[in-house]
Amino acid sequence: MGSECGKYDARAWFVSDESDGASKLYVQSPDCLGNLFAVVTAIVGARLKILEAGATVADGFALDWFLVRAADGRPMTPARRDEIRGDVLAAIHASWRRGAA
Repeated sequence: MGSECGKYDARAWFVSDESDGASKLYVQSPDCLGNLFAVVTAIVGARLKILEAGATVADGFALDWFLVRAADGRPMTPARRDEIRGDVLAAIHASWRRGAA
């Protein structure tokens, strides 16, 4: 763990909204110490509630998913999803620069 941090980039994407206004966020990245903390911190900082989450690690890569909803319960617009996705990726990259891995 750690040797692949920054060698391969991270990806984040949303999958369609649920009927209750929740969305599923997927994050794929090298399995580096601090990534999950960085992602969760970005999600909470974006004022989202994490309703469910899961993680899988294989061959040095992590695939995390989060079922999230805006704290106010409103559905997220595509622009808001893009902003959150950018915040999550920025948090991962900042973690790598700090050397958390």
